[in-house]
Amino acid sequence: VTPEELLGTWKTYRPKLPGLAPLMTFGHGDGGGGPTSQMVESALRLADGPPSSQLPQVVLEPVRSLVRRVLDRAPQLPVWDGELYLEYHQGTYTSQGWLKRMNRQNETRLQQLEWLISLAAPLGYAHDKSRLDRWWEQLLLMHFHDVLPGSSVGEVYQDVRRMQQTLADELDQAIGEAAQFLTERIDTASAAQPLVLFNTLSWDRSDPIRLPDGTWRDDVTIPAGGWRVIDAADAPTAQPSIVVAENGRRLESRYWRIELDEQGRIVQLYDRVNDRSVLRPGGVGNAWQLFEDRPLDFDAWNIDYDYEQHRLPAPKLESIQTVERGPVRTAVELTWSLPQVDGEPQTRIRQRLALYEHHPRIDFETQIDWHEHHKLLKTAFEVNIRATQAAHEVQFGHLYRPTHRNTSWDRAKYETCAHRWVDLSEHGYGVALLNDCKYGHDIHDGVIRLTCIKSAQSPDASADQGHHQFTYSLLPHAGSLQEAGVIRAAAELNTPAVVHTAAPTPGRLPAHQAGPRCDSPAVMLSTVKPAESGRGLVLRLYEAHGSHTQAQVKLPQPPTSARYVNLLEEPMDEAGDLRVEGDTLTLSLSPFQIVSLHVTFS
Repeated sequence: VTPEELLGTWKTYRPKLPGLAPLMTFGHGDGGGGPTSQMVESALRLADGPPSSQLPQVVLEPVRSLVRRVLDRAPQLPVWDGELYLEYHQGTYTSQGWLKRMNRQNETRLQQLEWLISLAAPLGYAHDKSRLDRWWEQLLLMHFHDVLPGSSVGEVYQDVRRMQQTLADELDQAIGEAAQFLTERIDTASAAQPLVLFNTLSWDRSDPIRLPDGTWRDDVTIPAGGWRVIDAADAPTAQPSIVVAENGRRLESRYWRIELDEQGRIVQLYDRVNDRSVLRPGGVGNAWQLFEDRPLDFDAWNIDYDYEQHRLPAPKLESIQTVERGPVRTAVELTWSLPQVDGEPQTRIRQRLALYEHHPRIDFETQIDWHEHHKLLKTAFEVNIRATQAAHEVQFGHLYRPTHRNTSWDRAKYETCAHRWVDLSEHGYGVALLNDCKYGHDIHDGVIRLTCIKSAQSPDASADQGHHQFTYSLLPHAGSLQEAGVIRAAAELNTPAVVHTAAPTPGRLPAHQAGPRCDSPAVMLSTVKPAESGRGLVLRLYEAHGSHTQAQVKLPQPPTSARYVNLLEEPMDEAGDLRVEGDTLTLSLSPFQIVSLHVTFS
């Protein structure tokens, strides 16, 4: 609290409306220490000092008083509609990539565990609530504002790596226990080698499934929110129809015609179903791009605006070979390397480009041994799409950001955050890029790029060194992202089916059965969990398309009660339009609305 800071606060505060003074907070906020006695004394002296034409008057009072004055003036104030984009610290979307992967996977594990517990609880399964709470608290502790962004010191990540791995192991065990409880009650007698596939998404899924032995299935539909028994001995025997030629450089499926150049880049990506080229004329796809990354300050936090002016030679292709030829999918494996520097281990990229017989997703399963510092790695797709905005997924919805740099505000969005997908669409056609653990993106003039690795050295000198594993998927599509099912496809990539091995035994539960499910493609039932009260379940839904819609949620049995609750699972005052008819709940949602329901059963 100095005269300089006081004057700076006043100059920065732009509205200067009568009766609405700027707020000046003080204290060691980032360290959590609060104000010191010296700061308080300084504030008191500035408040009690004589009036000055050089400095604004200081008033010491609770924030509540200022808020009341703002609310009194609210009808006269403009309302901001849209994103409050921070033009800073864009590197935190990518730093410490291994942690962001473990965090997303453990979030998914917790979601799956809660769903399985909810299926098993009516059958007598008793879960340890204190244990579940502890796991959530551990994960959220690692959401601290310097840990998850990748901007903590190295010692923190030594602890966090152990904590995340322990959490993953314990959650896998708990998921296995809940799945085993259900499996023992499911009729698996008709299968020689039964496998029970659990679907913790609220729609029927038919995407390719990887089994424990490494084989794939794509002829299975798992009911929404429930399970299906399959026989591992009944493997598909159809001959692969995907053509691989020219030593893996040309692939052709019922969906795509792909050609690779001598650098392993895609130089032709032809959509056979919609009869159009996905890449722009002369454009390339899945092209590695490497940049020198030395921000002027805040090494792990920032990516400077001019990073593109510091382009480095791309990784060099070493080999390409066909590694999978099966009735479900075909894959070629490409290996790239970077030059070895100063005796350091050599950086190598190994990636499987996989096509599926009956699914249009193109997967890029990537493993990297990374030994570079101050280098930024991206992959780029130069697509034949003309659109001035691109959709980016955020939690419980999505928003649109410009793909041009007309203004300073547009230019500041040279690196943006998205969760599981981005989509660039013109009328009638678009291209989505899905991922299983990445957040940094940039989309400019028809080029979609995913930021894969950022290797800062401050405050952690060994940040991002070593092994990286991630998958991104390209999904060109007809129609809008909503019509093409992009949101569901991204959820399927991130939430694999839970596969549990069983013995062939009779059970009172059928071999396939749906659980909680939602009929509207615009509504995601993201959470099914035991209620904190210990009675019934809590369902959390959100409208994902940006539309007004009506949805029906079908439950495994008729509930005795159903009502809206808030995030603390307290009853909401407003009744809403929730209707209960037998085992079906009907409700209306507005664009991107989030709804929590508490349902109880007899």
